[in-house]
Amino acid sequence: MPALYAALLAVLVYLWLNKSEKAQDTTRNLSGDAWTVTRNGDTIVSIPQALTSETAVIIGGMYQSDEEWMFDQIPEQIKRERCIILGPWTQSVDATINEGVSILNRNNRDPKFTSLSGFSAGGYRVTEWYTSGQKSFETVFLIDPALEMKTILKNSYGAEVVLAFGSNPMEGLYSDEYTYLSNRITSAGGIVENIEMYHYEYPSYLFQKYQFSL
Repeated sequence: MPALYAALLAVLVYLWLNKSEKAQDTTRNLSGDAWTVTRNGDTIVSIPQALTSETAVIIGGMYQSDEEWMFDQIPEQIKRERCIILGPWTQSVDATINEGVSILNRNNRDPKFTSLSGFSAGGYRVTEWYTSGQKSFETVFLIDPALEMKTILKNSYGAEVVLAFGSNPMEGLYSDEYTYLSNRITSAGGIVENIEMYHYEYPSYLFQKYQFSL
């Protein structure tokens, strides 16, 4: 883990020096005309008025890409059609899911999981959680993720995985990990997109392109 945290710190400094957006106001109301957002600590859950139990889980990254910012990257149509659980990279995927499910149950929703997404440092949390052949989620998105070789080596990766990467400096920091993971995902029938764009553009891009898989 020390090497991972050092790499994440390097990314944070780089992006801070090159940032183009201001961090979001964490006190604002995220509810809309067709969905209600509930918070409990660092976990937020969006519940649509539509009577659905389909549920996406999203793990945010460092700096501005917290759970609220990640919520802003989701297409409005998905907010109207899906329950969405969002948590920070600083807690485990299990902790985010457990808290989110508790909130959904209190609102008479029994979640049917559709996708799990992890952006940047949140991508590391997803690979930490991931079990090859897992049946919990139909699609797993690794979005310009921070990675650790010893963590990704523990599993094979199935056709449900979508990996997108290519930003500066992430691709340079994790070149070996991206190469290894790309080969494994492609050979399993998953999707790999190597696209050069600004780090913080990836979530919106992926959520728009694959929104009906969220």
